Amino acid sequence: MCKGKTIVALTDLLDAVTVTGQLRGDFPTNLLRDMFTEREKVKKIFERIHALLFKYYEESCRIINVQENGYSTWAGLWSAKKHLVLQCDFIVYLSPRMFREFIFPLVLGECRYFDRTIWHLDGPLELPHLDYLLSIEELDGIQWIPGEGNPDSGEECWIPLYRKIQEKGKLLRIFVPPSKVTKILSKIKPKGVAIRTTCTSNVEARKLIKEIEEKI
Repeated sequence: MCKGKTIVALTDLLDAVTVTGQLRGDFPTNLLRDMFTEREKVKKIFERIHALLFKYYEESCRIINVQENGYSTWAGLWSAKKHLVLQCDFIVYLSPRMFREFIFPLVLGECRYFDRTIWHLDGPLELPHLDYLLSIEELDGIQWIPGEGNPDSGEECWIPLYRKIQEKGKLLRIFVPPSKVTKILSKIKPKGVAIRTTCTSNVEARKLIKEIEEKI
């Protein structure tokens, strides 16, 4: 039905940690307690669920027929190669040490499995783990979401963060209001930056494209 008309995106399979926590119940409280009282058991369960993630991803690819359609995700990113937006909102509850012990090996495995990866960095509470993420050579980029109640991605307060990400050779994806697009691009390296914005009309969109072409 969609052939020649649209691209079918992969469903959001979430991550092994979130899935485990939801199955455990009373998420995230029970899982957090388990990580202190049943450390090795939790790691084994993470590994088991993690293996299923790859299995269900490949089955989804078969159903969608990625050979013809390519790879697309909930984030609106398309790729001709095997691609996934990585995420684990649960890490906001963890110290860098706990992240390194429990989560980092899973993320590293995902980055090495997929041809193209981008991390969904969801709010300031995930920033303590950014250095670990940026250290992963196979991770291609960072998608930054400031989170509810914080300045939007077009504000200058985030410029140091964007520059840090770019200095590590990573791609950057941000959601910026149209009135702030050219300003934010003038403060960072435009190359390797994907900006998602929403214009109210076709006229506004074309005007914005023209401004970017003239100023950047």
